[in-house]
Amino acid sequence: MTAERRQPWDFYEATAAARTATEAQKGAEQARRDAATEHAEAERVYRKALAKKIAEHHGEGVAWTVCQDMARGDDSVADLRYERDVKKGVLDAAEQRAWRHTADRKDVTEFIQWSRIVAPLGEQAEPEPVRRAA
Repeated sequence: MTAERRQPWDFYEATAAARTATEAQKGAEQARRDAATEHAEAERVYRKALAKKIAEHHGEGVAWTVCQDMARGDDSVADLRYERDVKKGVLDAAEQRAWRHTADRKDVTEFIQWSRIVAPLGEQAEPEPVRRAA
């Protein structure tokens, strides 16, 4: 439906709009699942590399209290943390997308209800303005 449209939906337009909104919602939900999986994998890889680097530094005689800071400063560990943080941002954006599509589906439902009220038999005429009795 375009912004200029002023006609109520007929049955076929309403079902097409509902189907389109449902498919968009399914796509958003799948994108969120994919982003969550990618974020979890990036988190796992980062934590394993961090733990390995901490143990490596300690094995070289560095005090435990300093090992974690040194490990985080390692280029490869820092790159993995960056990747993890980027994937978290993608996950956050996917969650917002899913919420937006949920709201869009509610809007479609409201437009369908409006169309039923304005044109109960599917007429495609401009709705009459409501006139109040004087």
